[in-house]
Amino acid sequence: MIARADVSAKRSDIERGAIVELPRPHTSYVGVPADTPVVAPDHTYNENEKFSVPPSNFRYVTLAEARSWDCNLCGGCCTSTRSDAKPLHMYTFGRLPKHQWKKYNGGVPLIIPLTKTGAPRAWREEDAKGDGPGFVCSALRLEDDGTALCGLFGSPRHSACGEYPIFSSVTDDEVLKEDWHTIPHTTYQRSCTWVDIVICPEWSPFLRWRDESLRMPVSMSAEQWSFVSYMFNVAWRLKAETGDVGQWELDELKALAARLP
Repeated sequence: MIARADVSAKRSDIERGAIVELPRPHTSYVGVPADTPVVAPDHTYNENEKFSVPPSNFRYVTLAEARSWDCNLCGGCCTSTRSDAKPLHMYTFGRLPKHQWKKYNGGVPLIIPLTKTGAPRAWREEDAKGDGPGFVCSALRLEDDGTALCGLFGSPRHSACGEYPIFSSVTDDEVLKEDWHTIPHTTYQRSCTWVDIVICPEWSPFLRWRDESLRMPVSMSAEQWSFVSYMFNVAWRLKAETGDVGQWELDELKALAARLP
Protein backbone atom coordinates (compact mmCIF):
# COMPACT_ATOMS: atom_id res chain seq x y z
CA MET A 1 0.00 0.00 0.00
CA ILE A 2 1.49 3.34 -1.06
CA ALA A 3 0.96 6.52 0.94
CA ARG A 4 0.95 9.73 -1.03
CA ALA A 5 3.13 11.47 1.57
CA ASP A 6 5.74 8.72 1.30
CA VAL A 7 5.90 9.12 -2.45
CA SER A 8 6.28 12.89 -2.10
CA ALA A 9 9.16 12.38 0.33
CA LYS A 10 10.79 9.94 -2.06
CA ARG A 11 10.97 12.66 -4.69
CA SER A 12 13.74 14.33 -2.69
CA ASP A 13 15.99 11.42 -3.73
CA ILE A 14 15.43 12.02 -7.43
CA GLU A 15 15.72 14.98 -9.73
CA ARG A 16 12.28 16.45 -10.25
CA GLY A 17 10.84 18.10 -13.33
CA ALA A 18 7.65 19.64 -14.70
CA ILE A 19 4.34 17.85 -14.17
CA VAL A 20 0.95 18.45 -15.68
CA GLU A 21 -2.39 18.02 -13.91
CA LEU A 22 -4.76 15.33 -15.16
CA PRO A 23 -8.44 14.92 -14.23
CA ARG A 24 -9.11 13.96 -10.61
CA PRO A 25 -10.34 10.38 -10.23
CA HIS A 26 -13.86 9.82 -8.95
CA THR A 27 -13.05 6.25 -7.98
CA SER A 28 -10.61 5.33 -5.24
CA TYR A 29 -7.62 3.02 -5.39
CA VAL A 30 -5.89 1.02 -2.69
CA GLY A 31 -4.10 3.57 -0.56
CA VAL A 32 -5.13 6.51 -2.79
CA PRO A 33 -8.19 8.54 -1.68
CA ALA A 34 -10.77 9.38 -4.34
CA ASP A 35 -10.03 13.12 -4.13
CA THR A 36 -6.29 12.75 -4.75
CA PRO A 37 -5.14 14.83 -7.74
CA VAL A 38 -3.50 12.69 -10.40
CA VAL A 39 -0.34 14.03 -11.97
CA ALA A 40 1.81 12.71 -14.77
CA PRO A 41 4.93 13.94 -16.54
CA ASP A 42 4.52 16.52 -19.25
CA HIS A 43 4.52 14.72 -22.61
CA THR A 44 7.07 17.23 -23.90
CA TYR A 45 9.62 15.37 -21.75
CA ASN A 46 13.11 15.26 -23.22
CA GLU A 47 15.67 12.70 -22.09
CA ASN A 48 18.09 15.53 -21.32
CA GLU A 49 15.63 17.20 -18.95
CA LYS A 50 14.85 16.39 -15.33
CA PHE A 51 11.88 14.15 -14.68
CA SER A 52 9.48 13.37 -11.85
CA VAL A 53 8.37 10.30 -9.95
CA PRO A 54 5.33 8.68 -11.63
CA PRO A 55 1.90 9.00 -10.01
CA SER A 56 1.58 6.56 -7.11
CA ASN A 57 -1.73 5.07 -8.27
CA PHE A 58 -0.36 3.62 -11.53
CA ARG A 59 -0.30 -0.19 -11.76
CA TYR A 60 2.33 -2.16 -13.68
CA VAL A 61 1.07 -5.28 -15.44
CA THR A 62 1.76 -7.64 -18.31
CA LEU A 63 -0.39 -7.56 -21.42
CA ALA A 64 -1.82 -10.98 -20.53
CA GLU A 65 -2.77 -9.77 -17.05
CA ALA A 66 -4.46 -6.63 -18.37
CA ARG A 67 -6.40 -8.61 -20.96
CA SER A 68 -7.65 -11.02 -18.32
CA TRP A 69 -9.62 -8.26 -16.60
CA ASP A 70 -13.30 -7.66 -17.28
CA CYS A 71 -14.73 -4.40 -18.58
CA ASN A 72 -16.65 -2.72 -15.75
CA LEU A 73 -19.29 -1.26 -18.10
CA CYS A 74 -18.65 2.37 -17.20
CA GLY A 75 -19.50 3.52 -20.75
CA GLY A 76 -16.77 6.16 -20.69
CA CYS A 77 -15.41 5.05 -24.06
CA CYS A 78 -18.86 5.13 -25.74
CA THR A 79 -19.68 8.79 -25.25
CA SER A 80 -17.91 11.99 -24.32
CA THR A 81 -20.64 12.71 -21.77
CA ARG A 82 -19.65 9.75 -19.57
CA SER A 83 -15.94 10.43 -19.72
CA ASP A 84 -14.14 12.90 -17.49
CA ALA A 85 -13.05 15.05 -20.41
CA LYS A 86 -13.44 18.74 -19.69
CA PRO A 87 -14.36 20.24 -22.08
CA LEU A 88 -16.17 17.46 -23.95
CA HIS A 89 -14.16 17.85 -27.13
CA MET A 90 -11.06 16.65 -25.28
CA TYR A 91 -12.41 13.10 -25.73
CA THR A 92 -13.71 12.63 -29.25
CA PHE A 93 -14.61 9.94 -31.74
CA GLY A 94 -11.79 11.13 -33.94
CA ARG A 95 -12.54 11.85 -37.57
CA LEU A 96 -16.27 11.21 -38.03
CA PRO A 97 -17.20 10.46 -41.67
CA LYS A 98 -20.43 11.71 -43.18
CA HIS A 99 -21.99 8.23 -43.11
CA GLN A 100 -21.65 8.23 -39.29
CA TRP A 101 -21.28 4.43 -39.39
CA LYS A 102 -24.97 3.99 -40.19
CA LYS A 103 -24.27 0.58 -41.78
CA TYR A 104 -24.06 -0.85 -38.26
CA ASN A 105 -27.34 0.72 -37.16
CA GLY A 106 -29.99 -0.18 -39.70
CA GLY A 107 -29.21 2.79 -41.93
CA VAL A 108 -29.58 5.31 -39.10
CA PRO A 109 -26.48 7.28 -37.96
CA LEU A 110 -24.74 5.42 -35.15
CA ILE A 111 -22.27 8.04 -33.92
CA ILE A 112 -23.91 11.35 -33.09
CA PRO A 113 -21.79 14.52 -32.76
CA LEU A 114 -22.41 16.76 -29.76
CA THR A 115 -22.33 20.47 -29.09
CA LYS A 116 -19.93 21.81 -26.47
CA THR A 117 -22.71 21.48 -23.90
CA GLY A 118 -23.39 17.84 -24.76
CA ALA A 119 -26.51 18.25 -26.90
CA PRO A 120 -26.89 16.17 -30.11
CA ARG A 121 -26.38 18.08 -33.35
CA ALA A 122 -26.23 17.46 -37.11
CA TRP A 123 -23.04 16.29 -38.80
CA ARG A 124 -20.75 19.01 -40.16
CA GLU A 125 -17.96 18.92 -42.73
CA GLU A 126 -15.34 19.74 -40.08
CA ASP A 127 -16.31 16.60 -38.12
CA ALA A 128 -14.43 14.53 -40.72
CA LYS A 129 -11.25 16.56 -40.15
CA GLY A 130 -8.85 17.03 -37.30
CA ASP A 131 -9.71 15.40 -33.98
CA GLY A 132 -13.44 15.20 -34.59
CA PRO A 133 -16.29 16.17 -32.25
CA GLY A 134 -17.49 15.12 -28.84
CA PHE A 135 -19.90 12.26 -29.46
CA VAL A 136 -22.42 9.75 -28.22
CA CYS A 137 -23.07 6.29 -29.68
CA SER A 138 -26.78 5.78 -30.27
CA ALA A 139 -26.41 2.08 -29.37
CA LEU A 140 -25.47 2.99 -25.79
CA ARG A 141 -27.98 1.69 -23.23
CA LEU A 142 -27.82 3.07 -19.69
CA GLU A 143 -28.96 0.77 -16.89
CA ASP A 144 -30.63 1.72 -13.60
CA ASP A 145 -27.53 0.68 -11.65
CA GLY A 146 -25.38 3.20 -13.54
CA THR A 147 -23.67 0.74 -15.85
CA ALA A 148 -23.75 1.00 -19.64
CA LEU A 149 -24.52 -1.72 -22.17
CA CYS A 150 -24.13 -1.93 -25.94
CA GLY A 151 -27.35 -2.35 -27.91
CA LEU A 152 -25.36 -3.90 -30.77
CA PHE A 153 -23.37 -6.39 -28.70
CA GLY A 154 -23.34 -9.70 -30.53
CA SER A 155 -24.13 -7.98 -33.83
CA PRO A 156 -21.69 -6.60 -36.41
CA ARG A 157 -20.14 -3.38 -35.12
CA HIS A 158 -17.10 -1.15 -35.54
CA SER A 159 -13.85 -2.99 -34.78
CA ALA A 160 -12.80 -0.27 -32.34
CA CYS A 161 -15.68 -1.22 -30.05
CA GLY A 162 -14.09 -4.54 -29.16
CA GLU A 163 -10.48 -3.37 -29.33
CA TYR A 164 -10.52 -0.40 -26.97
CA PRO A 165 -8.30 0.18 -25.09
CA ILE A 166 -5.77 -2.69 -25.22
CA PHE A 167 -7.15 -5.42 -27.47
CA SER A 168 -5.93 -4.20 -30.86
CA SER A 169 -2.93 -5.32 -32.89
CA VAL A 170 -1.44 -1.88 -32.20
CA THR A 171 -1.02 -2.85 -28.55
CA ASP A 172 0.53 -6.16 -29.59
CA ASP A 173 3.01 -4.24 -31.74
CA GLU A 174 3.93 -1.84 -28.96
CA VAL A 175 4.41 -4.40 -26.21
CA LEU A 176 5.22 -7.69 -27.92
CA LYS A 177 6.95 -6.67 -31.14
CA GLU A 178 8.54 -3.37 -30.17
CA ASP A 179 9.23 -4.76 -26.69
CA TRP A 180 8.29 -1.54 -24.96
CA HIS A 181 6.21 -0.23 -22.05
CA THR A 182 2.91 1.36 -23.05
CA ILE A 183 0.23 3.43 -21.33
CA PRO A 184 -3.31 2.95 -22.73
CA HIS A 185 -5.27 5.97 -23.94
CA THR A 186 -7.63 5.97 -20.96
CA THR A 187 -6.73 9.38 -19.57
CA TYR A 188 -10.35 10.56 -19.65
CA GLN A 189 -11.96 7.28 -18.55
CA ARG A 190 -11.37 7.56 -14.82
CA SER A 191 -13.76 4.68 -14.06
CA CYS A 192 -12.33 2.37 -16.73
CA THR A 193 -10.89 -0.98 -15.72
CA TRP A 194 -7.71 -0.10 -17.59
CA VAL A 195 -7.13 3.46 -16.35
CA ASP A 196 -3.72 4.31 -14.86
CA ILE A 197 -1.79 1.22 -15.92
CA VAL A 198 1.55 0.67 -17.57
CA ILE A 199 1.67 -2.49 -19.70
CA CYS A 200 5.13 -3.98 -19.33
CA PRO A 201 7.12 -6.30 -21.60
CA GLU A 202 8.27 -9.52 -19.97
CA TRP A 203 11.81 -8.21 -19.42
CA SER A 204 10.64 -5.26 -17.33
CA PRO A 205 12.05 -5.12 -13.77
CA PHE A 206 8.77 -3.46 -12.74
CA LEU A 207 7.21 -6.92 -12.70
CA ARG A 208 9.56 -8.05 -9.92
CA TRP A 209 9.52 -4.74 -8.04
CA ARG A 210 5.75 -4.22 -7.85
CA ASP A 211 3.85 -4.99 -4.65
CA GLU A 212 0.62 -6.94 -4.17
CA SER A 213 -1.42 -3.97 -5.41
CA LEU A 214 0.63 -3.98 -8.67
CA ARG A 215 2.11 -0.59 -7.77
CA MET A 216 5.67 0.50 -7.03
CA PRO A 217 6.56 0.17 -3.32
CA VAL A 218 8.03 3.27 -1.69
CA SER A 219 10.78 1.12 -0.17
CA MET A 220 12.66 0.94 -3.47
CA SER A 221 16.11 2.46 -3.81
CA ALA A 222 16.72 5.83 -5.43
CA GLU A 223 18.33 4.01 -8.37
CA GLN A 224 15.20 1.92 -8.88
CA TRP A 225 12.93 4.97 -8.63
CA SER A 226 15.13 6.77 -11.12
CA PHE A 227 14.73 3.92 -13.59
CA VAL A 228 10.95 3.80 -13.05
CA SER A 229 10.72 7.54 -13.61
CA TYR A 230 12.73 7.40 -16.81
CA MET A 231 10.74 4.52 -18.26
CA PHE A 232 7.42 6.07 -17.27
CA ASN A 233 8.33 9.36 -18.89
CA VAL A 234 9.28 7.68 -22.16
CA ALA A 235 6.06 5.62 -22.09
CA TRP A 236 4.11 8.85 -21.58
CA ARG A 237 6.00 10.47 -24.45
CA LEU A 238 5.10 7.55 -26.73
CA LYS A 239 1.47 7.67 -25.60
CA ALA A 240 1.36 11.32 -26.61
CA GLU A 241 2.95 10.40 -29.96
CA THR A 242 5.74 12.91 -29.50
CA GLY A 243 8.62 10.57 -30.17
CA ASP A 244 9.88 7.04 -30.58
CA VAL A 245 12.46 4.73 -29.06
CA GLY A 246 15.64 3.76 -30.89
CA GLN A 247 16.88 0.17 -30.77
CA TRP A 248 20.14 1.33 -29.19
CA GLU A 249 18.20 3.01 -26.37
CA LEU A 250 16.09 -0.08 -25.80
CA ASP A 251 19.17 -2.31 -25.71
CA GLU A 252 20.90 -0.07 -23.16
CA LEU A 253 17.84 0.13 -20.94
CA LYS A 254 17.29 -3.63 -21.03
CA ALA A 255 20.94 -4.16 -20.06
CA LEU A 256 20.57 -1.69 -17.18
CA ALA A 257 17.32 -3.36 -16.07
CA ALA A 258 19.11 -6.71 -15.87
CA ARG A 259 21.78 -5.23 -13.57
CA LEU A 260 19.30 -3.62 -11.15
CA PRO A 261 18.21 -5.68 -8.11
